[in-house]
Amino acid sequence: MSAWQRTKKKPRGRRRFSEEFKRDAVELVRTTGNSIAQVADELGIYDSTLGNWLRQDRIDRGEREGLTSDDRAHMRELEAFHVNTRGWSGIAYSEVVFPSGNVYEGRGLGRTGAHTLDHNSISHAWCFVGNFENDQPTDGALRACAGRIRWAMGNGFVRPGSPIRGHRDVNQTACPGRNLYARLPEIRSFVASGAAPSPAPPPPPLEELDMGAVIQNQGATIAFEVVRDGPDKGALRHTWLAGGNPGAANIWPAGYCALDAEPRLVRTGPGSYAVAVQSADRIRELLAIYNGKSWQKAQPIPTDAGAAVPTV
Repeated sequence: MSAWQRTKKKPRGRRRFSEEFKRDAVELVRTTGNSIAQVADELGIYDSTLGNWLRQDRIDRGEREGLTSDDRAHMRELEAFHVNTRGWSGIAYSEVVFPSGNVYEGRGLGRTGAHTLDHNSISHAWCFVGNFENDQPTDGALRACAGRIRWAMGNGFVRPGSPIRGHRDVNQTACPGRNLYARLPEIRSFVASGAAPSPAPPPPPLEELDMGAVIQNQGATIAFEVVRDGPDKGALRHTWLAGGNPGAANIWPAGYCALDAEPRLVRTGPGSYAVAVQSADRIRELLAIYNGKSWQKAQPIPTDAGAAVPTV
């Protein structure tokens, strides 16, 4: 091996990169006209890593759908406050509504939250991000919340016709703020008339349990990870953490997955999900599809360097 080849060899194991380094790397792809693979090779990083940064940049720019960096940071802050300061097991609210109209899962539908004293076990709570003593909620947020309530009613999580109330209606609090409280009739009207959109279920919780992808569906919690050592090195493993069929199983066997790959949940259709992971040769995505009872292998999807199926 030549000295040049040794210096160009990509590092093994996990590395941490500064936000400035990520921004500069993405800017090189955007401005030089070079491919992801070329830029990644020059920087000594994996092309799949650079592809993930570029995908997130496109989300942040509004060029594609997904969880923005700002929304992710806010959700992490909310989670940290509820877990580390309040001592709760996770985000207290069922779902969290952003001014953009994006809705993210907190404690989740069908789960007891920690949001409304004496009513946690008999209600769900939608948290609007903002200070609505001073600010007005956006129309997008109001309609998104109404859409989620309608979806919850249509899928057995909320009894149709249940009252839609503000926090102050049942506890001594100013929540949700006078400006949002004054617009609750609009949410009720949207829910009753169907004027609001009915979005697909939100992505699984941000809490990753030290694994790359976690899905929660009808009381079952399933986590995915790439096995990084041992006889199953390079396998995609799924583990039932709650509900379903306890135990772990390897979907893609040893040697199939890139060892630095992080599985991610992707949407394959309305209310339909799969788990994608980069193959060992880095020229295809491996998809695991849920058939209603178990996770099974699906046909790999060829991909250009850095390309990926849409992330939920």
